[in-house]
Amino acid sequence: LISGRPLKHSVQAGFSLAQIGEFSFIIAGLGLSLKVTSDFLYPIAVSVSAVTTFATPFLIRSADGFYGKLETVLPDNWQRAIERYSTSTRSVSATSEWGELVRAYAMKIVLHGTLIISVFLVIAYVAPLLALEFPEQATLIQSLSIIAALMIAAPFIWAFAISRPSPVIYQSILSNSRSNLPLYVLEAGRVLLAIFLIVVLSTQLLSLSFGVALAVASISLIIFSFSRNLNFTYQWMERRFVQNLAERENNQATETAEPQPPLAPWDAHIEWFRTNPDSAAVGQTLLDLGIREKFGVTVAMIERGSRKLTAPTRTERVYPGDRLAVIGTDEQLQNFKTFIETPDLQNTHDDRSPNYSLHQVEVTPSSDYLGKTIRDSGLREHANGLIVGIERDGKRMLNPDSMEIIESGDKLWIVGDSRDLRELHRSNQIRF
Repeated sequence: LISGRPLKHSVQAGFSLAQIGEFSFIIAGLGLSLKVTSDFLYPIAVSVSAVTTFATPFLIRSADGFYGKLETVLPDNWQRAIERYSTSTRSVSATSEWGELVRAYAMKIVLHGTLIISVFLVIAYVAPLLALEFPEQATLIQSLSIIAALMIAAPFIWAFAISRPSPVIYQSILSNSRSNLPLYVLEAGRVLLAIFLIVVLSTQLLSLSFGVALAVASISLIIFSFSRNLNFTYQWMERRFVQNLAERENNQATETAEPQPPLAPWDAHIEWFRTNPDSAAVGQTLLDLGIREKFGVTVAMIERGSRKLTAPTRTERVYPGDRLAVIGTDEQLQNFKTFIETPDLQNTHDDRSPNYSLHQVEVTPSSDYLGKTIRDSGLREHANGLIVGIERDGKRMLNPDSMEIIESGDKLWIVGDSRDLRELHRSNQIRF
């Protein structure tokens, strides 16, 4: 119930977990052998475990009946409060944005934390060896070792403490959340964790007080003075890493691919491009796009799943994920690649990103929706969502017909934008 599940599901889960379980035999036997429990406790634990184990199927069977009686006993305001809490904690989307963001942050922290630790451990191993070789320069070697470790690890420290792994999801949560405190706590926690990590690692070469001062000073410089430079350095290193990682596969693909003869003397050749789902080209015909007029290239083939559309006509539309075989020069193909593989941010970015969730609302007596069918009421357009259920006189209709008439006192279950629903609430059309 606390996790947001409906009351009926909570009762069923509680009844199914009523048994103690056979593991209690082991715990009771272990306590008896270690002389930490009395002799009479073991048979009691075994008896209770056996009784509850045999009774569990009957408890599960009686869960629905108990829920029915509980529903009649609980006050209406308690039931409404439980329903509001349950709907407020459920999300329509299959994956949680918060879950994706936390996973992305965890991956970044683990990856770059490992790199930072590796750099400091290598320096901590090399520095004493150099100090033994040059004992008169031990202090200088120690100072240079710390500076070298910080300079080498600086891009990874920046990525660990400052870089946002999923900026689109971050902005979506920032604009849709009622309170941004969890995000600020997440960011502050990363910075504090980075400081703690540097303190722990620097104490391999320095005292604790110097390590704390060095960690705070390093993080401050990285955040306020060198953030832009470190961002550029880190992006370059990441691109090079990805290129080197995929070099073998790319070479194999090049060796196995059929050679594409150049079109002399124009230095033209064929390249394949995959259509970005958010590209401005999606849904438009080749004629509307004017690809040849704008970019000077020709679409020779469209690969859509297992289908290959050779010499597509000008009325053929471009769909998300289409692979296009395009003929042109290097410069023309580069311009076309930017167009077809880059998302159209002007149309995809929306400062008022919808915050879809499931809500229970009640139609007010003065509402304009009364006496109208769901289709004619316009509630779908006003709420930017769908009516998925109606409660009327204790009866529930799931996925009601669009010709169902909205009556006074109806409780509507709507999957819609929270802000649009709040606007309807302020205009006294519905109430939560």
